[in-house]
Amino acid sequence: MTLCKADGMAWLVRGAQVLASAEVLGTRSQRARGLLGRDGVDGAVVLPRCRWVHSLGMRFALDVAYLD
Repeated sequence: MTLCKADGMAWLVRGAQVLASAEVLGTRSQRARGLLGRDGVDGAVVLPRCRWVHSLGMRFALDVAYLD
């Protein structure tokens, strides 16, 4: 799986197949807020340089994949 970015958009891809659209939370404030206050996510959320993820207070279940 790889993350491809172009023109402000990002996608998770495997080979030539697009798996999901992706929102990259790259700034400190975006990363601090994360998914709090959301009822769900369309596609994927990418947290660069993230070592752990918690789900305290989340309104929905999370699937987590670590990419290197």
